[in-house]
Amino acid sequence: MPVWRDSLTRILSASRDEAERWLPKAMMNPALWFDKYFLARNGEDKEARQNHVHRVVLLFNKNVSAKENKDLESDKIELAYAQFFKRWKEALEERKAMMREAETLGRLSIHLGAPSVLETSVLFKHPYGIPYIPGRALKGLAARFARLYLGEAWRADRDAYQTLFGTIEAEGMVTFYDALPIPESVQIHSDVMNVHHSEYYRDGKTPPADWDSPTPIPFISVTGRFLIALEGQPKWVRTAFQILRLAFRYVGVGAKTSSGYGRLRLILEKDDA
Repeated sequence: MPVWRDSLTRILSASRDEAERWLPKAMMNPALWFDKYFLARNGEDKEARQNHVHRVVLLFNKNVSAKENKDLESDKIELAYAQFFKRWKEALEERKAMMREAETLGRLSIHLGAPSVLETSVLFKHPYGIPYIPGRALKGLAARFARLYLGEAWRADRDAYQTLFGTIEAEGMVTFYDALPIPESVQIHSDVMNVHHSEYYRDGKTPPADWDSPTPIPFISVTGRFLIALEGQPKWVRTAFQILRLAFRYVGVGAKTSSGYGRLRLILEKDDA
C-alpha cells in the first residue's frame, strides 16, 4: 500500500488523541482539523459534530492562542503568525494606511453559512489557522449602515455614498483591508444554536408543538482584538472609521447579529473625530 494511502487510512480510523501522538506537531493546524478531519462517516451524527467542534476549539486554544504552557512546536505556530502579522502591518504602513484596533464586546461568528463538513463554518486565515474578518465584510457592513441609518445624504445614489464606497463603474475612495487578529489576543469558543421546531422550518406544514425535540447545531465563535486597516484620502478614511464605529456598536459584523453577536468597540484616535 502506498505511504500516503496508509497515512490517510490511519487518520480516518484514529481518534484525535491517537493521531496527535504520531502526527507531526507542525500539522496541528486548527483550520485543517476543522475542514479535513471530521471523524464521523455520517454527517447527521449530532454527537460527532459537537465533538468535532470541541476538538478544534481545544486544539486552537491550546496550541495557538495560549500564552503559557505551550510546547516548542506550538510556539513556532504562534511565532510564524506573529512574524506574518508584523510584515502585514509594515506593508500597510508603507501604503500609508490608517490602522485602528477593534475589540469584541461579545462573541463573533464569521462565514457561519459557508460550505463546511458541518452545517456551520468559520473563516480561518490559511495557512496559519487564525480566524479573521474579511475586508469585504467590513465594507459591506459600513455601506449598509450608511444607507439605512445615516439619512438622505448617504443614500446609494448620493455623492457621499458613491465617493466613499464606489459604484459599478468606479471604485470608492477607501480600501477596506482584511481585519487580522492581534497575535495572542484571539480565542475561539464552542457555541451552539438550538432549533426547536425543525420540521416546521423545513416544510412549513408541520405545526410547531411544545413536545418537539430541539436540534442542537454546534458552531465556532470568536473573541479577541483585530487590526482594522483602511487606505485612501484621510478625510474619507476617517469618515469610514466613524461609520464602522457606529456599525460595530449598533449592528455588528458577521452572522447572528440579531442575537447580539458581532459587536465590537473600535478604538479611535483624537483626530478621527
